[in-house]
Amino acid sequence: MRSSSRWVGSGSFRIGTRLAIVALLAGGFHLQVITTPSMAQRVILDENFDDDTPDTLPDSLDFYARSSVLPDPGLDPSTAVVTGATFADPFDPGNNQSFVLSNPNGTTQMAATWTDEFMNDPSTFRNGSIEFDLYMEKPDPAAFWTFFGIRVGHGDETRSSVSGQNADTTIWTTLRLQNLGEPSTLVEQIAAHDQFINFGAFDTFADNGDDLFGPDRAFHVRYDIDGTGTTFPADPPIYTLSVSSTPIVWSEDGMTENIWVAQSVSPSIQFAPGINIFSFFTDASASTQNSNNGTGNVFIDNLLVINNDLPPLADFPDGDFDASNLVDVDDLNLVLFNWNSETVPPEWTHQVPAGAVGIDELNAVLFNWNATGGSSTAVVPEPGGLALILWTISGWAAAVRAARV
Repeated sequence: MRSSSRWVGSGSFRIGTRLAIVALLAGGFHLQVITTPSMAQRVILDENFDDDTPDTLPDSLDFYARSSVLPDPGLDPSTAVVTGATFADPFDPGNNQSFVLSNPNGTTQMAATWTDEFMNDPSTFRNGSIEFDLYMEKPDPAAFWTFFGIRVGHGDETRSSVSGQNADTTIWTTLRLQNLGEPSTLVEQIAAHDQFINFGAFDTFADNGDDLFGPDRAFHVRYDIDGTGTTFPADPPIYTLSVSSTPIVWSEDGMTENIWVAQSVSPSIQFAPGINIFSFFTDASASTQNSNNGTGNVFIDNLLVINNDLPPLADFPDGDFDASNLVDVDDLNLVLFNWNSETVPPEWTHQVPAGAVGIDELNAVLFNWNATGGSSTAVVPEPGGLALILWTISGWAAAVRAARV
């Protein structure tokens, strides 16, 4: 945010002088504005965990909850940490870090939740994508499964998790590497949960001959979320879940698109207002299967969340030295009053010079005058106007140097 003070340095910049420079620039330039509209797309979370400390929770994580069914939860070995110490990274050992959910006894439900990257109003995110890399270890033959859940939902400003109930859930899917039968056969399955609309409690996808994912290998998961529709069955809000770049086909209806979780069905079917939270989960239900040891670890990396309903954050243009998202007289002031200086005031937050302030910084201001992060604005000086400006600025710089002697 631009401060109320125009410039802080060896002296104050009087309003009269500021207006004179504005008039000079306005008279000396022919303005040609070229605007390139930006696509409405904002990256709100881009996390690869490489800057986090191993054996700690990621810095970007907003909430972590852990609930064990053991009589003494303190004896439960489950944990959630960044790899690189206790846990070796499976994606690129020695060169990479990821986030691991370790629930070896299958006795703990953990929830790792992100909220702050979203706006409080869930309707500001109805269209976008959530994607990440995943690595699920194979469960021991005697174990029930290796389980990973994704819940995408909504809540008020106090939200800290997604319950999986219809009231706060927008999308809910689980990935399972499950041992079935005797002797055990590993089944790779995805379930999409919706108690109200979908066929039974959930839709399913069994990765039989597709080989889109499996144990002890890295694969990519991506949700493409389309909330433009609002009515059922004509035009409901939907999502497409892709694994290893392939949209999965739900077994119950043969479709790649699935609908959002319904919030209610009476007097009519109502869907979630949007998204402002998501959680990764483990599961404690294996403890009821009399085969709860040997559940594999789950590793997450390269988490990327994009909101298509918000414009991009400003990429400050060249010459916008005060990061106000506009190249204007305030940036020119910074150049003039710090000419030849190798130190700059605190307001100079963007493109801080590596050496003395000089002609490169002046050119950046003059030739990007009025540019903003949402447009490309070229300022083309007339030859006579350019000479006048340079002559005036050189005199100004000389006066400033003399005043500092």
